[in-house]
Amino acid sequence: MQDTGVSDAARPRPADGGDAAIPERNRAEQDTATQESATGSIDFGRYYYEHACGGAPYERSPLWLTFFDRLADQIVEQLAPTRVLDAGCAIGMLVEKLRERDVEAWGVDISEWAISQAHESVKPYLAVGSLVDPLPAGLPEHYDLVTCIEVVEHMQPAESKAAIRRLGNLGDRIFFSSSPTDFAEPTHVNVQAQEHWSVLFARTGHFRNPDYVVGYPTPWTTLYERASSDLGEVVRRYDRKLIQMGHELRDIRQTALNLQDRLTHLAATDAALEHVKALEAELVVARRLLGSRSGRMLRAYHAARGKLRRRA
Repeated sequence: MQDTGVSDAARPRPADGGDAAIPERNRAEQDTATQESATGSIDFGRYYYEHACGGAPYERSPLWLTFFDRLADQIVEQLAPTRVLDAGCAIGMLVEKLRERDVEAWGVDISEWAISQAHESVKPYLAVGSLVDPLPAGLPEHYDLVTCIEVVEHMQPAESKAAIRRLGNLGDRIFFSSSPTDFAEPTHVNVQAQEHWSVLFARTGHFRNPDYVVGYPTPWTTLYERASSDLGEVVRRYDRKLIQMGHELRDIRQTALNLQDRLTHLAATDAALEHVKALEAELVVARRLLGSRSGRMLRAYHAARGKLRRRA
């Protein structure tokens, strides 16, 4: 059971208000159409792609094409793959955009309807199939990069484990994303923390590349790579990242303490300035009093008293 390829955190939103623009009737229909997901019998057909993928229908619109343009640019510029499998490709827009960039890209998805909606230029490179089964005939057996974006949370736990094993057999690098928090989507029957998937990939010999920070299309996107035969190299990479993050955390804490000290000093300075302002206000009042008729009489009175004291 494949998703459209992106979670709520990554889905582009239409300018007219996103989810708020979906009529309540459609929301109720969506809940009815997806309530069977817990049994694994949901149909990822036309209705799902038109109504259950955020505020905008999942189709070859400028909104989604721009989204996949950006994603394809990121993959090509940062990972420079030569052969890519998009596992859970939906209507094949990522495959389309990668092939526009001269990448040999292929796609597989469980939805016959989604594959039928692909652009004619990429239909020969797409196939209907489940990630728990061997790849359909005609697709290469191995890839230097496999992308799997917001897919496995739609699969039952046993199926997702089998899918991870299959992905591990298909490529040395896995560009992977699965929402750890989006429980509201009715078809999300297997939402897991990131470390859950890391454990499953580790059992296939793939480990998170701690030096590769993705951030797009989701904050939790991860690059898993097949580990070298030297286990020490894996430990070195993880230790290096852990130590670096420790240094950064200490620096951030020290910066926070320094800012707190500065704020305390500024607060004391502000209090002193307020006291000075109060004294200045009193001085203004005193000057006005001295400049008045009563003030002149008061000064003359004190001057006369002074003269009398000196004579005495």
